[in-house]
Amino acid sequence: MDPDKTPESKNWAVYVVIAIVAIVFLLFWIMTKNDVKIEPTQEKKTDLQASPPLQGQATGAVVAQGSCTDSDGENTFVAGETSLGDKDVKDSCHGNKVIEFICGKKEGNDAIIQKLLKCPGACNNGACVPTCGETDNGIDIKTRSIVYGGNERGLIGAIERCKDTHTLMEYFCSGSEIVERDIACTCKEGSCV
Repeated sequence: MDPDKTPESKNWAVYVVIAIVAIVFLLFWIMTKNDVKIEPTQEKKTDLQASPPLQGQATGAVVAQGSCTDSDGENTFVAGETSLGDKDVKDSCHGNKVIEFICGKKEGNDAIIQKLLKCPGACNNGACVPTCGETDNGIDIKTRSIVYGGNERGLIGAIERCKDTHTLMEYFCSGSEIVERDIACTCKEGSCV
């Protein structure tokens, strides 16, 4: 008789299955016993160059009774506070990423959703630090450039262009703000000729 086919080996397998089911049931009961659950999900890393930094993958959710309020929406440049029932959470930093809390739904219930979002620069006190950068390093009317940045209004960017054949729309940084200036010149393909 084959030792793997004995009645004792079949009974052992049944006991293992029963034990696994009991453990899963116990864990489920423990997790649902409380009003508040934190359920992690897989984090998706986002590359600033590959996708906009305001896109992120939910990394967890807090579910409770009551209505959800969020002081900043999903604006990573504002340190907000999100409340649901008696739970209050504040946006925080993790390196150059912001841990952004927003209102959402989890299994049909109001929930606080946690997202890990990359800042275009640094993160400080629960918010991305406003930034501005440009490809021509200032006002250079002979070179078409791209100006990009982020602030409390979100991510913004501009490409210098001709408003008409006699006006260049020149963009440049002033601190963390993007400034637009009309330059009178013969304009072609986003620069003065």
